[in-house]
Amino acid sequence: MYFKSFGIFTQNHLLEFENDIVQSLEILRQGGLILYPTDTIWGIGCDATNPEAVKKIFALKQRAETKSLIVLMADERDVLKYTSQPDLQVFDYLHTIQKPTTVIYEGPVGLADNLTGADGTVPNRYLSGFAVDPKNADHVYLAVNGFSRHWTEGPGAGVGHVFESTDGGTTWKDISANLPDVPTDSLLALPGGGLALATDLGVVYRAPHQTSWKRVGQLPAVAVLQLKAGSDGRIYAATHGRGIYSFPIKKLR
Repeated sequence: MYFKSFGIFTQNHLLEFENDIVQSLEILRQGGLILYPTDTIWGIGCDATNPEAVKKIFALKQRAETKSLIVLMADERDVLKYTSQPDLQVFDYLHTIQKPTTVIYEGPVGLADNLTGADGTVPNRYLSGFAVDPKNADHVYLAVNGFSRHWTEGPGAGVGHVFESTDGGTTWKDISANLPDVPTDSLLALPGGGLALATDLGVVYRAPHQTSWKRVGQLPAVAVLQLKAGSDGRIYAATHGRGIYSFPIKKLR
C-alpha cells in the first residue's frame, strides 16, 4: 500500500495508473491527443515529432500556428537529440535548483515543422540563395549567408541559415534544424520536395517530409559557392579553389 499526502494509494490504483500510461502511449503513437496533469493545470499533449498531431492541438485550442508550443523532455539525452545548440552548462545549473525552470533552446532537430513559432522574418544578413518549389510558385526557400547572432554583433543578425515560405515570401520560417552555424551559399529545390544546400563545409541534403539535413557525397570540407542541376540528372557543386564535383540526384536519400 502506498501513502500519499492526498490519501491512500492502493496497489489497484497503481495498476490503473500504469494502464492509463500504456493507453496514452498508444494514443500518442497513433497521432492522437491526451490530457495530462502538470504542477499547475491540466495540459493537452501529443507526439511532438508528428506534424498532423500538432495541428490537432492548434485546432483544439483555436490557436494560430505562428505561436510556439512547449516541448517536454525526459532528460539531458532528449535535449541533445532534439536541439542543435544545447548549452551543456545549463545541465549543471538545473541540477543545483529545486524550483520548476523553463529553458528555451534554439535550433530544434527532428521535431514537427509546425511546432515552433516564427515571427515571419529572416535575419538581416546577406541573402545568398533562392529556390522555388517546382510544383508551387508560392512555396519558396531562402539561403542566408554569414554567421548567426551567436557570433555576429548588431541588430537583426538573427539565427538560422535556411528559411521557408508557403505564401510567396510574405512570412518565413526557419528550417535550419541541425545545420551547423556556418554560412550557406546556394540552394536547390528538387522535384519531389528534396532540398540541396551549399555551405562553407560542403553540400547537405534534406529529404522530402524530413526536418534534418545530411551531408552529401565525399566532398572535402570546403566552401561550395554554387549548385546547379544538370540535364543529365546530376547536381554540380562549384567549390572555392577545389574544383567542381557532381553527384546523381537519384541517389540522394
